[in-house]
Amino acid sequence: MSKKKHKKSPEPTVPPPTSGAEFVELPLLADEELDELADFLESDRVGRNCMGCDALHGYLTAILIGPETIMPSVWLPHVWGPSGADEPEWESEAQFQHIISLILSLCNEMVEMLDFEIESFEPWLYAGTTLTGEEYLAGEQWAAAFLHGTQFWSHHLETLRSRPEGTALVPIEKLARATFWVTPAGYHKGIMKRQTYVAQLPASVATLHDYFMPIREQILDQKLVLEAAQPGAGKAH
Repeated sequence: MSKKKHKKSPEPTVPPPTSGAEFVELPLLADEELDELADFLESDRVGRNCMGCDALHGYLTAILIGPETIMPSVWLPHVWGPSGADEPEWESEAQFQHIISLILSLCNEMVEMLDFEIESFEPWLYAGTTLTGEEYLAGEQWAAAFLHGTQFWSHHLETLRSRPEGTALVPIEKLARATFWVTPAGYHKGIMKRQTYVAQLPASVATLHDYFMPIREQILDQKLVLEAAQPGAGKAH
């Protein structure tokens, strides 16, 4: 019997990473729930273009530090891949709701981290082992997915790049477009460069978060003014 496919996207609102915005506290994901999410994203139940946990973290980081609130119904399809055909074949509505709830709980957990504990932020990266047995952190997937997330604030990129804060994008772009360890001769040098850029990721995220903070606040204020100006706003029903 073929599996029933559920394509309905959820519509819960992810609290915007904006100072003064109401924050809805959700339970933190337990370790076993994170493992469950990671296992699902790397299973044969999703397509080859689906993001792994490291890529999902980079993607959500870009979205959450950006200047505007993006609804889950807009960004969720990109988790599965570049086209609508990449959405998983859900075994049931219950599985669909459960996996989506894990992703949204992770998203809300990241909102809290980025807004209130930005100094403790660390990207989720997979560890690899060099030919000589040394461990290193692989940031390519995280960085590539972060850049994919910047599509939601691409109209701010030109201005950002013209300012000193724009240099925060450099290590992310270097990792995402890395080609310097593809030859044996450049292998060790490439590993060392990779770790240099990985080490700069927390500072880059903090810089970009702070750069967009006043823009987020301005957009939120404008939204509140427009809502208040609507006919019937503030009237009791």
